Amino acid sequence: GGNVQQYAFSGVWAAAARRWCDISTLELYTVAFMVVVAGRHAGLTGRRLIMRSDNMPTVMTINKRGSSKPTMGAAYSAVDAACEAYCIDVLMVHVPGRRNVIADAYSRGRHDEADGLLRRLTGAEPVHCEIPAEWAEGAPMRALIAAAKRWRPKGVRHGTA
Repeated sequence: GGNVQQYAFSGVWAAAARRWCDISTLELYTVAFMVVVAGRHAGLTGRRLIMRSDNMPTVMTINKRGSSKPTMGAAYSAVDAACEAYCIDVLMVHVPGRRNVIADAYSRGRHDEADGLLRRLTGAEPVHCEIPAEWAEGAPMRALIAAAKRWRPKGVRHGTA
């Protein structure tokens, strides 16, 4: 889960994404969702956005504009495509999970708590957004899962994200 201003999203990763991708890769792919929400719902096209994440590999990949790790590179490609589609530039800042309380609450299914925190922060009623299927299940996600299948080390099982 996450939010851009009062626009929030949350959900469960598809089974294939949970099976093949580690949490850092999924966290990075979530940034693509945040860019889509920023551009499509919050009207922030053509802007530079500062986003927070508690996942240091995500922060480093965004700020370095890529990764040498194949799955992180594939996830970054989705972020890059979203940024291009909505003319958005992203800078990431690391914030420990417990301090990133709204995203943490959404990602743990505590929606009422997250909505209350978001309401207090923005002064607006939270608007829950659906992630378009072309981003959640479309070509970028299929490319990410294909990369993960090719590069996952033998014997490593990521489990649920």
